[in-house]
Amino acid sequence: MYKKIGLAALTLGMIVALILILSNELNWNQSTLQTEENENNAQQNDDDVDRTGYGQREDDNHNDETDDNKENHKNGSKENEDPVPEPDAVEVLTDYRNTTESIFESRDEDLRIPDIDSKRDMVEHVNSVMSVELGRLFAETYFEERDDGLYVIPKDGLTYLAENEPYEVEKVSETEYHVIQERDTPMLGHINMIYHLAYDGENWVVDSIDSEDLS
Repeated sequence: MYKKIGLAALTLGMIVALILILSNELNWNQSTLQTEENENNAQQNDDDVDRTGYGQREDDNHNDETDDNKENHKNGSKENEDPVPEPDAVEVLTDYRNTTESIFESRDEDLRIPDIDSKRDMVEHVNSVMSVELGRLFAETYFEERDDGLYVIPKDGLTYLAENEPYEVEKVSETEYHVIQERDTPMLGHINMIYHLAYDGENWVVDSIDSEDLS
């Protein structure tokens, strides 16, 4: 009987030992799997960081290249801009005189201007020698628009540069010059005539005309 009890106890002990061994084996496998999963996640995160960092560097480089291209394009545009030519003051004012005098001389006996039917047409006609603003003032001051055309208003004419008398050319900017001439006549009095020349992008034209009283 004692032998049976001892055998039973031995068997029970072996079963318990086997259970403990299997339990430890299971826990070790789970720990190993968890460790490998953590390592894989960490590696994945490192890869993501690397890819993100590289992408950021690419974006930074791209932005730098874009800024450089913009700057180069800007500099290139400046270099490609044509310089503004210096005006020949006498030539500009001579063209102004010839154009306006030819208009007045073309009038009919009844003071009608042929081939120019409105003040708007007159502004377009003189835009090669004067600015739009001065052209409008010229049309409003010296012409009357009627149903059948444009007529000269009888009055004193324009004051032109006297080429045989001294004058000064003063540079105000790259696109603006002043031509100043002192005049002293019974009709004008003692004045400075000031002709403002401006560059309109293609030609030098008379932009405005002022006078300064010197008496």
